Amino acid sequence: MLLTLVLLTLAAPTWVHAEARSIEDFVAQKDKWSQLVGTTWTLEGRYLGISKTGMRFVNCDMPFVFVNQKEFPRSDSPVVEVTGKIDENKKSLVFRVDSLRVRPDDFERLRAMRAGINSTDADQWYELADWAIGRSDFYKDPKLREDARDLQLQGIQAEYRALDKSDRSAVDKLLQKARKFQVGEEFIGELVHERLRRRYDDLQEIPFEDDQFADVLVLLQREFPEAARPLDIAYPQELAEKYASNPIEVFRGSNTAGRAILARLLYIDVMRYRILKSARDDGSNALVIADRLRAELPELPALADKYEQDGIDYQISKVGLMTRSQLLDLLEELKKRGREGDQEKVKKKWLFAREEILKNQGAPGLVQLGDSWTELLNDSDTATTFYLEAWKSDPDFSPASEKLTQLGYVLFDDKWIPRDRMPANPKSRIERAVEEGRVEKGMTESQVRAAFGAKPTSQTRFATAGHITELWVFQEAGVLVRFSRRNQPGEGRVVAVEPLTANLSDNSE
Repeated sequence: MLLTLVLLTLAAPTWVHAEARSIEDFVAQKDKWSQLVGTTWTLEGRYLGISKTGMRFVNCDMPFVFVNQKEFPRSDSPVVEVTGKIDENKKSLVFRVDSLRVRPDDFERLRAMRAGINSTDADQWYELADWAIGRSDFYKDPKLREDARDLQLQGIQAEYRALDKSDRSAVDKLLQKARKFQVGEEFIGELVHERLRRRYDDLQEIPFEDDQFADVLVLLQREFPEAARPLDIAYPQELAEKYASNPIEVFRGSNTAGRAILARLLYIDVMRYRILKSARDDGSNALVIADRLRAELPELPALADKYEQDGIDYQISKVGLMTRSQLLDLLEELKKRGREGDQEKVKKKWLFAREEILKNQGAPGLVQLGDSWTELLNDSDTATTFYLEAWKSDPDFSPASEKLTQLGYVLFDDKWIPRDRMPANPKSRIERAVEEGRVEKGMTESQVRAAFGAKPTSQTRFATAGHITELWVFQEAGVLVRFSRRNQPGEGRVVAVEPLTANLSDNSE
């Protein structure tokens, strides 16, 4: 019997003086009631109904019978306390009530017990919460259950205040407890934010590992779904600076809407750090960085613009080493990014870089250079200068002549001139030379006689493989004219005109 009584002792907070056992605990011992006949009890709980002869407690099958009829005390409280004994009545059990008094309702009792605890002692908060939970479950009282959750929250907050914030494991355990209790969504949000923020700060102090930052972003999106959504307001620079200086306190002091913005700011911080960590110092992947910034962080267009410019500057610095195909790819990239204004600079840089190489290739390289200026910049004037240079270096290279002809040039007196500058009745260079009494290359024998108006002082002829060479000396004019023709009838053509004194010794030899 003594053991049974001990088992029936109310499991109430140890720091509260237990004046009576609760009906819920009494009902929990229902299988032992028959063993307790004759024992005296003091019980308290919510009553279901009451009359002059007896009463019923909520959720208790045993009838409570008054030994002496008494008037029920008037009160608004649904809780009473009775003292009496368990007895048998025709093979059924009853509780014979010797005394009855009204007790404060559960909420008044809760306020009284709450006022008596040490607010810094988390265990006392949890113990009181357990009492309220047991009571609310027994009576199916949602209001009491709500109060119990508040008590659990107070306990969690008391634990948090005493916690070493650098101990991430302890913070995680406290977070798990808060979620288990399903209390304090705002406070849970604060714990989650603090946990993620400290994790992010810690990662910045160790060698960079992309996967770890990716994990933080995944957790951030899971805990705060709004963090993954771009802001629908202008980037709050002032708030961002304030948050960066004291993130934990700023988050704690914000309302629901403000916390959504702060969660996005944290996401921006982590993603920006992660993206920029992969940026190369020389800017070789700056365009990739710019694209990632635009895709992931549309709130930071200036930062994306900066990296895009760095990437373009890097590409331009390498233009001289690019193939034509690579150049065209770069031009297309500039167009795609709306940077058509940079295209002309890039084309010229590429052409200037190739100029020396192509010039060293002679007439073919010069024609190719002219073609490039036409195709890339539609600059026919600059192209013409390269076609002219190509013709001068090799008059027999037909593509040079063809390009000049296509551009409206004609060859006149061994010079290419625009067709509209051609004289109406042009005289050839040789015709003018004959009129002026000069001898030039390309003249026939008869044209030379006409130019000097006299026969040569002497003529010397000798033959070589397939060619006949004649040397005419004009003593009075002081020149030696060299003719050459194939070994067949016809006039030779002047191939050289030389001062007479400079060639006498050579001819004599």
